[in-house]
Amino acid sequence: NTVNPALQKHPEVKVPQQLQVWSVVPRALGGHFPESIVTQNPRYGGRQENHFLFWKVGQKVSPDFALALYFLKQGCYYRNGKNKERGWYSRHRKLYRTDSGLAPYRWNSGTASRPGNFYETDAFMKAFMIKECDTMKIGFIGAGKVGFSLGKFFSEGGIHVIGYCSRHAESAQAAAQFTDSHSYDDPGRLAADCDAIFLTVPDGAITEVFEELKQYDLNGRQICHCSGAMTAEEAFPGIAATGASGYSIHPLFPVSDRYTSYRELKDAFFCIEGDSRHLSGWKERLEALGPSVQIVSSDHKVQYHAACAIASNLVCALVQESLELLEGCGFAPELALKAIAPLMRSNMEHILADGPVQALTGPVERNDTLTVKKHLASFSRPEEKELYRAVSTRLVEVAQQKHPLTDYSDMNVILGKEPE
Repeated sequence: NTVNPALQKHPEVKVPQQLQVWSVVPRALGGHFPESIVTQNPRYGGRQENHFLFWKVGQKVSPDFALALYFLKQGCYYRNGKNKERGWYSRHRKLYRTDSGLAPYRWNSGTASRPGNFYETDAFMKAFMIKECDTMKIGFIGAGKVGFSLGKFFSEGGIHVIGYCSRHAESAQAAAQFTDSHSYDDPGRLAADCDAIFLTVPDGAITEVFEELKQYDLNGRQICHCSGAMTAEEAFPGIAATGASGYSIHPLFPVSDRYTSYRELKDAFFCIEGDSRHLSGWKERLEALGPSVQIVSSDHKVQYHAACAIASNLVCALVQESLELLEGCGFAPELALKAIAPLMRSNMEHILADGPVQALTGPVERNDTLTVKKHLASFSRPEEKELYRAVSTRLVEVAQQKHPLTDYSDMNVILGKEPE
């Protein structure tokens, strides 16, 4: 007699007292039903299997099942947030049943059996943390590493990925197959089928692709790019006139592989920027998939990207400089990298655990002016001295935070910093 709270939120869902006849017929037998009842049963190697349900006339239907089936047909997913112990839910255009709030159950001809050894798996976590409903339908223009990875990340998290369109048809087809979606040869058709369109193309092509999209009806659409340096307004000039809203959704993560990088995005950090109407919605949507999310103002977007470049790209330059200096000492290239690997790894772990101020060690931190003079004298090229001086000058400021009573004035003179 308890009223399902989700039904109160969604009065359009009608729960019949009984189901006359409802069955799923395999496509191989001529049937056509886009959704399926599935389980991942370790007994059969963990692969997904279709199980076909048959109800007899007069069989009762639970509100949970009716809601799950309704939202399934809307292309989204459902889980009754008040019911933590058992019930149906829909995800990935498939229908599942859970019990004890733990894991999907196999459901076959009206009986349930637990597919053992399923706890603490990714599927378990997704089942446990699933949101009530997200009706967003997402498409991608551009099928490179970022498009592949984000699409798979979204679809694995239960967000409906419609498909891909690319100037290279084979790339769109491969991405569609990878994400269980569709490939399009017409960006207008993709735009018509989607609520949000990600332009996952090179930064220099984002505006060009958007200008081509303007010929189609974009009213109400959300147009997104993944560039760290560009604001939504910069990437999508004149977007307000189209009735669409623009967003930049940037993962702070080096997406290096089409087929594997998506697995690590749940631990990445996303920064988003754009039209205020849907920013909080994107923040909630991404956070539900695992990542931490920060909203950045348009005015600070370039500064934000510069910070990312310093933490990632510029480190590569410093490492390369270190390797070349070691090779000048007689190290073979592969041995030079092997030599500094433990040093770099330990230092980075300390930085991440305690912050750069507490992690700082070395001659600048201990105010060893004699050693710093020797370092500067050892460089044969002016640009090496300039790099060392620039980075060490900033390092003095970090050291001063760690040791506020230490006088670093002599160190600043050696590094060529003008007294204040």
